Amino acid sequence: MAAFSAAGVDVLYVLTGERSGAHPAHDAAEQVLLDSYRRCSAQARQHLIQTAALLAAGLPPAPAKKSAAAAGSGGGQSVVGDNAIQIGSVTGKARIKSK
Repeated sequence: MAAFSAAGVDVLYVLTGERSGAHPAHDAAEQVLLDSYRRCSAQARQHLIQTAALLAAGLPPAPAKKSAAAAGSGGGQSVVGDNAIQIGSVTGKARIKSK
C-alpha cells in the first residue's frame, strides 16, 4: 500500500471508495500555486494546466493573446523593479497633492 501511495494512488479511495482529504502542499510556493488555481475560472484553469505541461516538458508557453482593450491601451500586467507585478498603467501627467 505504501508503494501505491508513493506512486500517487489515493489508497483510502481504493479501500473505502471515499476520497481522502486535500493533499497538503510540500512548501509555501506550492500552496500559493494551488490556492491561485482553485480561485481561477474553468477557462483559466485549462490555460494553467496547458502552460504547466509545456513548462514541465521544457517548452516555452504559448504567448498570451491580448484582448482588444489591452492591445490598444498598453495596459495589462508587467514585471517591474524587484519582480513586483504591476497591473495597468498610468498615462499622462501624474500629480501628487501635498497636504
